Amino acid sequence: MGDLPQIGPGERRPRTITVPRHWTDHHFQGRAVLPAVEAMQLLAHWVGGRQPSVDSGTIVSARFTKFLPLAAAGETMTVALEITDPGMAGAQAALTTRVSARTARMSRTVVHVQAVFGQTAERVAYTPQPPAADPDPPDVEVPPHRIYAELVPFGPAYRNISHPLHLWPHGALARVQAPRITDPQTDQPLGSPFVLDAAFHAACVWSQRYAGVVAFPVGLDQRRVHQKTMPGGNYLANIVAVQKAPKQLSFDIHIADSSGDVCETVHGVQMRDVSGGRMKPPNWIAR
Repeated sequence: MGDLPQIGPGERRPRTITVPRHWTDHHFQGRAVLPAVEAMQLLAHWVGGRQPSVDSGTIVSARFTKFLPLAAAGETMTVALEITDPGMAGAQAALTTRVSARTARMSRTVVHVQAVFGQTAERVAYTPQPPAADPDPPDVEVPPHRIYAELVPFGPAYRNISHPLHLWPHGALARVQAPRITDPQTDQPLGSPFVLDAAFHAACVWSQRYAGVVAFPVGLDQRRVHQKTMPGGNYLANIVAVQKAPKQLSFDIHIADSSGDVCETVHGVQMRDVSGGRMKPPNWIAR
């Protein structure tokens, strides 16, 4: 899995975002931070507005490099969209901020998220597999209240695994109910962000049980939105453990609606501990 190329010559445009109340329910070590799913939503919205011919529902590669701390709910923040054209009918975009040094009249650019949108279909060609019940009983079931009280302690807006999470050594199966939350800033071009976010939660719980780490998403290789997930909808997310390495885990995620139709396929979700070892799974979840 190669890293994204460095942001090259292109456009840098300031963007003002207003912090919705629900964003502040997503926090890391006591600080509200922009969720990766919302960052992808912003980039998809901005890229689609600038280059309508680009398929913003196809992400060839994305990297979540540094958390973006949020202002208080209702306040505005100034960020930047940096965009280049990597060819193949796509666009590479990054969400960045400028940080000033305390002791010098200097500043530097911090890249928080970058992604390549809308390249040729061959780059994202793998067969979507709708989530299905596993023939074997789960190794363990974790009720939602324990997930969000002890394993993924986010606020109410991001507590969307709606039934006991089923875990096996090879993956997880999560039932998700998307909250009835919309975002007029973006019109959610990738669908409800809460469904994929809940799938990330399931992968985080899996990592705590089978790898002994509290893992957060740091990137993905491919994401394709086949049909948008909708606010208020019910979905089934199948999380497949692909790689279990000492410092990084990899998952594939397949999301289907209540009729079994595939909504999203995500390949090569990379997750790892980003706390420097400060966050530890509770003893009861460890296998």
